[in-house]
Amino acid sequence: MARAYTSGLLDTGHVVTAWLIELETLTSWIRYNTSDWTLQWNGETWLSGNRVIQIKHADEDMSGQTHGCIVTVGATDPATTSLAMSETLEGRVGVIYRALFNPTTFAIVEVVREYSGRISNVVLTKQGL
Repeated sequence: MARAYTSGLLDTGHVVTAWLIELETLTSWIRYNTSDWTLQWNGETWLSGNRVIQIKHADEDMSGQTHGCIVTVGATDPATTSLAMSETLEGRVGVIYRALFNPTTFAIVEVVREYSGRISNVVLTKQGL
């Protein structure tokens, strides 16, 4: 499905983007973004994911359509890991937006919701040392 970007930035040839990811918890929302900076948008603070967040489409079904996506968050801080272990996130809401930035000022110019749905499973793994 084509997204409704209206700023014209996609036609400039040089587009700076970041994903904004929010996950519902029992009492609030966790908000991260895929840039190196903590961002302010829509009255909320979106913590820097320091490029450790990956988003990919889930596998296609027989009709060639994808249903959902897979979000991987690596090297999370202990508070986020503790939250994921102590709270049931399955069935809660997850929303993914794409933010377009002014390439000169790096201010957020436009944000479009790319995905909204329920979290179907949370897998915690420990890799490395």
